[in-house]
Amino acid sequence: MKKQILLLIVLFTAFQSYAQTENIKLPQVAKQIDLMIEHDQSVAKRHIDLMNQNTKPDSLEMKNLMDEWKSTADADKILLKTLFKENGFLGYSEVGEESSHNFLQMVQRMDVDSTFQQEVLADMKKHIAKINANPIEFAYLTDRVNLNQGKPQIYGTQLKINEKGTSYEPKKVIDPQNLNKRRAEIGLGTIEEAISTMNGHFANSLKK
Repeated sequence: MKKQILLLIVLFTAFQSYAQTENIKLPQVAKQIDLMIEHDQSVAKRHIDLMNQNTKPDSLEMKNLMDEWKSTADADKILLKTLFKENGFLGYSEVGEESSHNFLQMVQRMDVDSTFQQEVLADMKKHIAKINANPIEFAYLTDRVNLNQGKPQIYGTQLKINEKGTSYEPKKVIDPQNLNKRRAEIGLGTIEEAISTMNGHFANSLKK
């Protein structure tokens, strides 16, 4: 199984440049996805900015932003489920590499509907074998689904702030001693690198 994963990663890397230039089957769907992620990222950036400014959670500015985020998420959920129901997993050949990535980013954020996440993950697995999806993004969604079902992560892609509030750390994972080995097999960097990146992004929200 491990050899199969490594082979898929090699094939995926070689296929990337080709996939980016191929005509996609669903260009209008790709546009819909890209517009969703563009708006979502705009709201997320404003949230990060407020966090780094130490804005209080109960402030009017933060409350208004969270209300906007919820309304956006509700609308995105309806559209994403409709697109998936009509087209199945949206891989490179369907919407292109960037839009497929955006689709998965939106699916990962739908923790309130882990059943839908599981459906996408199951269909995505078939596309991994066809080199029509990214193994690393498969790892992220796998961990997300596991946590939402009360199971430990496999790849440690989902992080949280530690009890002291001084650093990020992975949420519960299976066999922590071999975590970096599993991450390498799927194409991820070390967990130490991931923690360092998160600590850098959210430095102002951590205790010194």
